Amino acid sequence: MTNVREDQVNAVTWGVFAGREVLQPTVVDHQAFEIWKTEAFSDWTENWGMIYGIDSQSYKFLEAI
Repeated sequence: MTNVREDQVNAVTWGVFAGREVLQPTVVDHQAFEIWKTEAFSDWTENWGMIYGIDSQSYKFLEAI
């Protein structure tokens, strides 16, 4: 699922700090995102998910995404 056409670019990361503008946007095109997404999304379960444990609701939520 996407919110942009394949010929458009999309900001996927940014830094937000109180009282300041959004910093360091990372903009990717569709092809670059297809390459990047597998590694990025696997970090959710392999790193963040392990904080909560495989049987936790938090892990299951991250895995579902």
